[in-house]
Amino acid sequence: DFSIFPNPAINEIFIEIDDGAFIDEINIYNHLGQKVWVIDHFTDRIDVSMLKPGIYLIELISDRSKVRRKLLIK
Repeated sequence: DFSIFPNPAINEIFIEIDDGAFIDEINIYNHLGQKVWVIDHFTDRIDVSMLKPGIYLIELISDRSKVRRKLLIK
């Protein structure tokens, strides 16, 4: 499992992995379900300032699972 903060976000988000999983990929989808960003290297800090305000879905794919969370960009 993972946590995203702050949520809502303005310029950046931080991702905290609760179970120590190895993250393979991070995908961000817009409200239409279109993939707008793929991050293929894990970092706990992501600059989201280029995303337009709205609701997004952030998906983390790890060696153990695939988990999704809603993300609000202001």
